[in-house]
Amino acid sequence: MADPTEDPTAPTVRTAMTVSPIDAKRLKQVGLDFGTPAAVAARTFVNYCLDRLDDPAISGALTEAAKAERERRSRAAAMGGRLGGGSNKKKE
Repeated sequence: MADPTEDPTAPTVRTAMTVSPIDAKRLKQVGLDFGTPAAVAARTFVNYCLDRLDDPAISGALTEAAKAERERRSRAAAMGGRLGGGSNKKKE
């Protein structure tokens, strides 16, 4: 049986990513501009960038985003987790 992660004809899988409200609005607008759902625009951007990781602009942006995320998590940990996206836990 072939590995579905290596088969370009395999069905798509759903994955979740977190974006800022501003970026969500931007993705929605791109979708509207091109007559497609925001998810299709996001998938196109993901595929485009994955195919071009050797491009210094893309690898640089990814490096900066990874650094910013590490710093954000470090600050959140120092604050006892009081920074970030919130929690799904019920407040008592």
